[in-house]
Amino acid sequence: MMENSKRQWEEDKTAIAEIADQLPSKNASFEHLKVKELEDMLVTLGQIKGRIESLIKRYEGEMQKDNVRREHVSANRRNSGPPRTSSFE
Repeated sequence: MMENSKRQWEEDKTAIAEIADQLPSKNASFEHLKVKELEDMLVTLGQIKGRIESLIKRYEGEMQKDNVRREHVSANRRNSGPPRTSSFE
């Protein structure tokens, strides 16, 4: 499972880099673009937004699963009683 998670992480880092490369510069000017070019850009940005939202949703889900697993571990520790002491002291 850990190997699968590492592979997914590497794939996601690559996807994020690709997304970042598609984004316009924060200083970009769009005044020179024609209406069709602006529409195409909006479609592309909508697709990028969808990819980003998908990644966010997946990682939020993974964090939620991890929080549940941590809570189970903590509950198991609380329910197992105090640590045993050695009788060889």
